[in-house]
Amino acid sequence: MAPATPTMSPWGELRYQDTSMIRNLLVERYAANSARRHLAALKGVMKEAWRLQLTDTDAYLRAVDLEPPPRLDAAPRRALSAQEVRALLDVCRDGSRSGDRDLALLSLMVSTAARRSEAAHLDLVDLDGDRVVIRHAKGGRTREVWPAPSALLALMQWIRVRGDWPGPLFPRFRGRGAGGGRLSGEAVNQVLARRARAAGIGQWTAHALRRTALTALLEGDLDLASVSQVAGNASTQTTAMYDCRRPRAAGLAAAEAMERLLSS
Repeated sequence: MAPATPTMSPWGELRYQDTSMIRNLLVERYAANSARRHLAALKGVMKEAWRLQLTDTDAYLRAVDLEPPPRLDAAPRRALSAQEVRALLDVCRDGSRSGDRDLALLSLMVSTAARRSEAAHLDLVDLDGDRVVIRHAKGGRTREVWPAPSALLALMQWIRVRGDWPGPLFPRFRGRGAGGGRLSGEAVNQVLARRARAAGIGQWTAHALRRTALTALLEGDLDLASVSQVAGNASTQTTAMYDCRRPRAAGLAAAEAMERLLSS
């Protein structure tokens, strides 16, 4: 039997128990903003099914009566510290092929603010000297990024291990060598989660590496417009959401104020 496609799926037959299960899976798998976008798409499809008389009004209203995803992620929205970044990268230096790949992957992401999907879609040809061309950026845009020197060294070491065959820059492993197809965006998150646990720094997602990179650029006094260009964001307002300086600065100021009060 051929696999189901969106046009073949019986959207009009979905009931509340189905859409509720989908909603819960979205909340578990995605960050809050992404889960809300996917949920809005699901509700839009259900509305079209109702308009086409593929479902009755009562079933439609029940199916879309879903609690919105929580607005705050369970994990605190902060950037990794320099010590945490070093621990994350150091744990990849285990002498294994997967360690070389993961070191190159995570070094690239934390030094360029690349999204997990962007890193997953890179091919060997996209590494051009000291720059990386991201051809599958969000919104269909293409941009260039320049990894930090240490990230470039990690990439060069990985390519020596990987080989110069054309294809995904970060492939899955199959048997004794690389070549099992490209990593998915979700697999990138799993790589990070596994290495973070091994480093003892808690639970992190690829979004945290992006926050870390953008916050570091802003701390280096790079203007918001330039940081937005590095990030591949269409709006500086979107980039500002990644800025973790203000909560930390406010917390440190409060701690200093309390210390003066307690020591007076």
